[in-house]
Amino acid sequence: MIGFKDILYMPVDLPKFEKCNELVEDYNNELTSHSAQAFEVQRLLERNKNYGISKPRADLTESQTAILEYINEHLPFTDLVNIKIHHMRRQGSIHIDFVEPKHNKELYKHNKKNEPCGYRMVIQGSRQGDLAIITNDHVIKQPILPEDTDWYVISHTETAHANTKYVDDRYILFCHGWIDPQKNEELLNKSLSKYKNVDNAVVYEFEHSYQADWLQPSKDAGMIIDNRLSKE
Repeated sequence: MIGFKDILYMPVDLPKFEKCNELVEDYNNELTSHSAQAFEVQRLLERNKNYGISKPRADLTESQTAILEYINEHLPFTDLVNIKIHHMRRQGSIHIDFVEPKHNKELYKHNKKNEPCGYRMVIQGSRQGDLAIITNDHVIKQPILPEDTDWYVISHTETAHANTKYVDDRYILFCHGWIDPQKNEELLNKSLSKYKNVDNAVVYEFEHSYQADWLQPSKDAGMIIDNRLSKE
């Protein structure tokens, strides 16, 4: 039986945010994270150490304030840790998003218990082909994001993924925080009911039945495997 924790990627049934163009216009590259060198980043929350709960910055634009209000209204977070916009600067390696679990073991345990809870919004970019999901049985999936939503969810602690190529017009909103389990389950259930029968929309941990059919990401996809990839 498939449960929510078996899901590595799924579109999320949420209304579209109406100021995506403004988010791109207001984007200002501020840093390149040491743990994600392929992306330029603009944070919308104050920086906090060790995955601590953070507050909105004081210098946000109208569109940036609006997306935080949207998140508070629609997403199942009780507290926000990191809301940021990623813009590609080069093709990255295969990775899992919770980079350093040892820095906040309590949050890591909480996120892992409530997976999938890695909510992402495609602000601008392709709906299929730029993102690859690597399943636990080494199948490479390039899932689709249907036209009726800009949101998807991955397992923040489990989903190995990467961009398939460099694209300079791709902007992704990255959301991380403490989860309301009931609201998260309701949103996941609603989304799975809507998208489970859409071809290539939901990716599960195990997509293949026969070991002989396994694909090897480093050989068949031309991707780089990040040797830091671990499940601490």
